[in-house]
Amino acid sequence: MVRAKSAPFLKLLLISCCILSGIGLSARSWKEITRTKTLQVLIIDADRSSSSGFGLHRVEMPMDRQQILLRKFANEHNLRIEYRSAPEFKALFAMLDMGQGDLIASNLAETPERKKRYLLTEPFFCTREMIFTAKDSKIKGSDVSALKGRQGKVLPGTTYAANLRALAAKHKDIRFRELATSLSHEDLIEQVASGKIAYSVLNECDLDAWLAYRHDVRKLFPLRRKVPLVFAARKEDTVLVSRLNKFITVYNSMYKNAKKADPKKKRAASSAPASTKKDAPKGLRTDANTPPEFPESPEENSSYEEATQIVSSEMTGDLDEIRERGYIRMLTSNNAFCCYLQKGSLAGFEYELATRFAEALNVVVVTVIPENFQDLLQYLADGKGDFIAANFTRTADRVQNHPELTFCAPYFPVAQVLVGRPGEKISKPEDLNGRTVHVLPGSSYVDTLRELQQKGIDLRIVFTPGDQQTLTIIRDVASRKYDLTIADETFLQMAVEGGCKVRKYLTLSEKQSYSWVVRKDNPKLAAAVNAYFRKENRSTFFNLCRKRYYSPQTARAVAPYVFKDRQLVISPYDSLFRKYGKLYDFDWYFLAAQSFQESRFQADRVNHLGAAGLMQVLPAAAKEVGISDLTKPENGICAGTRYLAKLRKKFSQLTPENQLCFSLASYNAGYGHIQDARKLAAMLKLDPNVWFGSTERALVMLEDPRYYSRTKFGFCRAAETVPYVQNIMFYNYHYRQMLQIDEGQKQKEKPAPGKN
Repeated sequence: MVRAKSAPFLKLLLISCCILSGIGLSARSWKEITRTKTLQVLIIDADRSSSSGFGLHRVEMPMDRQQILLRKFANEHNLRIEYRSAPEFKALFAMLDMGQGDLIASNLAETPERKKRYLLTEPFFCTREMIFTAKDSKIKGSDVSALKGRQGKVLPGTTYAANLRALAAKHKDIRFRELATSLSHEDLIEQVASGKIAYSVLNECDLDAWLAYRHDVRKLFPLRRKVPLVFAARKEDTVLVSRLNKFITVYNSMYKNAKKADPKKKRAASSAPASTKKDAPKGLRTDANTPPEFPESPEENSSYEEATQIVSSEMTGDLDEIRERGYIRMLTSNNAFCCYLQKGSLAGFEYELATRFAEALNVVVVTVIPENFQDLLQYLADGKGDFIAANFTRTADRVQNHPELTFCAPYFPVAQVLVGRPGEKISKPEDLNGRTVHVLPGSSYVDTLRELQQKGIDLRIVFTPGDQQTLTIIRDVASRKYDLTIADETFLQMAVEGGCKVRKYLTLSEKQSYSWVVRKDNPKLAAAVNAYFRKENRSTFFNLCRKRYYSPQTARAVAPYVFKDRQLVISPYDSLFRKYGKLYDFDWYFLAAQSFQESRFQADRVNHLGAAGLMQVLPAAAKEVGISDLTKPENGICAGTRYLAKLRKKFSQLTPENQLCFSLASYNAGYGHIQDARKLAAMLKLDPNVWFGSTERALVMLEDPRYYSRTKFGFCRAAETVPYVQNIMFYNYHYRQMLQIDEGQKQKEKPAPGKN
């Protein structure tokens, strides 16, 4: 145990909390870990899930491999992982010292100081420490001289400061200082992008997660080329670390062997993404064509060189390799049908199909989302993903241009239709002579239009920006920005139901089915995909998924109420709504209105995301507020109200009505999407503190890739969230009016004072 006199204030505070709560400070042995069948893993709050830390998961990150590696290790030893969160990075070490966890797992870099104090495992990944600046910064160049005369700032207490200090000792023109207080990575990047900080440093694996959607910062050059990422345990936990090291060695050898067997000659030589623009994922900005020549850190010896070599983000192995590594990379699109974040969890028709497929393989899904739709095929060919699941159809052009890829079993047949505004005189293909049709480049619609041209139809094909989506193009037709377009009939149906003033004029193709795509040299994976769709196509699971994402929106139901014995009665649970409304300062009928919208007062209801009970609380949210068994009416209402109150605190600076609106929107879509919408509202000169007519308008724009592709959490299904808030606030207003009318009637019926 650390002595109090040498412990920082945070550690003292945590120790005091442990003593008061009766939690022991002694370390658990491997025998104790196996006896309890629980491995206690320390993380920071942002690491709880990939989505909470980095928003939409657009690229594969070390956090994926870290979590999957631990999952495989735990399964091998019949252990369950129990994640324990620290409020900030520094607190992880205090919690480990106090026995609050067995292991730190938070993309921890190996340093000499940490090696002295803790047992560190073998590296499971290597990255680089990258110096970055604003996109329009005056800092130019790709070596140390670029920093001359510039004042940089780095996060306090990090290895970045120590390594910059070592660099500054050799180059007198290097100027920097540590920030007075720690910032989140997002805030640090924001300050660099705005020019408030000239340059800073982050691990490249973390930085890439932000650069996958932000284009206002760019990389300069690596400060340190090989940064081993490890797990940390206490010095006495030798058995745990020994077993982890054996497991990591085997796990890493799989990547090393996969790389040796890779037929491609241009395989990356480093674990970090390539520094050239050609090899970097779309959206990443760097001026560093060659790394600068300055000494490595002392600990970077040949063993780290090997660790660097064995990790690659480009892998082309077949099903055996996928099972070995424990995860499968899904190349997809961020939209309402393929994959998007809902309440902090991934959802989407293709994502649900992929998740069920992965479960059958006993692996997990990692999403990779290229910036442009037409890049999906090249990403797959280059080994940046294992399969494409993105409403993809087999076309002659795709087959001809990518003979190295295989289209698997067909599913979900749809026809392509011509879309235009009402009032057009189009009844046959010849009516398209002289017209312009806007389509997404690389889409199957291009082949259909070219076939019409070959038949003598004089139409003009114009490609839309590559980062657009079909639904956005349909909206642009409705707004007269575009003349005509082609879409799958399912997309047209969704657009019309969302209020888009368009209609179908011609059916331009026979029904074509979507297909997943794999590499031709992955025959086992192709066979597994084909077997999966032979079993699941049109199954109950498949049909439920299809209905969930492609069926019309449910119209607003009439909220029930009666007056019984001169008292408003909304549901059988009104006494519970009154109890928890009073406890958490909500009008009871407001809670009843939300419960009706969520579950129609069905206490045993559980949806596809696992949300359960009268207020449809997700398991993670229920755990966050300390409630279990949500199908019990009181538990469901307590958990929902407590979680809603927690969200309301985040908007305490707003008016009471807007607090309710923003809390409801966060409850439905997730807090991250609402923050994205508020930032967008401010950019559009709307009021980010007002919901109706302001932030709700910005949220709707997060269904448009021109806006959501530049946000942290990506696409938002606003077509669900906007009416959700409207309905509940309508019910709330209606109930309040009924109560006021009834109260007024009671006052009229009261005898006048002093009269019999």
